[in-house]
Amino acid sequence: MFSNSILFQLVQIHHSCYKAITCFKTLDFLFQVWLYENVNLRIEGHIVGFDEYMNLVLDDAEEVHLKTKKRKSLGRIMMKGDNITLIQNANPQTQSSMQS
Repeated sequence: MFSNSILFQLVQIHHSCYKAITCFKTLDFLFQVWLYENVNLRIEGHIVGFDEYMNLVLDDAEEVHLKTKKRKSLGRIMMKGDNITLIQNANPQTQSSMQS
């Protein structure tokens, strides 16, 4: 189905993503998760765990409604990777201040 070079590239990409998330996890960043086909709602929380399917366990999770700016506390949740479009640091200035 896949050639060896394509499989090697996929493994390299997966490994580098795993290393990046593991690094951020140990620094205890607050992450914002963009949801698939739901542009007005984001989930913020601290990544506690994840797997190869990008299923996430988030602690202190909150729903963030972008239009109304309302927040709803969810506690600890598990998100299925199929629902995730993007994961980003919710406080990018925190990351840049730690690098300098």
